[in-house]
Amino acid sequence: MNNAIKNILIPLDFTRKNEKFLNIAAAMANRHGAKVHVLNVVPYSLLGTGSASSGKFFFHGNAMIESAEKQLATCKMVMSQITNEDVIAQHAIGSVATEVLKYSNQKNIDLILMPVQYPKRRPGFISSNTYEIITNSAVPVITIPENFNKEKFEKILFPIRNVKAVEDKLQSVIPIAKKNKANVRLVAI
Repeated sequence: MNNAIKNILIPLDFTRKNEKFLNIAAAMANRHGAKVHVLNVVPYSLLGTGSASSGKFFFHGNAMIESAEKQLATCKMVMSQITNEDVIAQHAIGSVATEVLKYSNQKNIDLILMPVQYPKRRPGFISSNTYEIITNSAVPVITIPENFNKEKFEKILFPIRNVKAVEDKLQSVIPIAKKNKANVRLVAI
């Protein structure tokens, strides 16, 4: 099994400041010598919105796309300054999870890194785009909480259940552990 990480996908929605996360992602890309793909998806559901003022209707769709393109260009510039690797920035329109998974397949992504803000209650996470991406991705997904601030992973906890192909799942952790010189701790659950 080839488990080199050559392409890292970073889906961003620009709803929060992501400076810390981008530094973590850049450090990981540098350690692996991986190309960075930044993807912003504008959901279809937001494009049809607008507002009325002074008897005129203002359509928000074009403004949202223009704003996303500007933020994506800024993000590409920032990532290019903090990583030694190539940075590709792209936006898409559609379902967030569907577009992230489609891009992942088309571009031979080896790892998806996602900044997340975990809700206090579990049902909020289960109904999120992040959960849908994790459960449907053919490649490993690492979610990084907003309050996380380490750029290196020194200890990796890998829970093991008695399920089919657990060894294959462990293979995705090996390149991350090697590049970080990390200890992997296996825990049976």
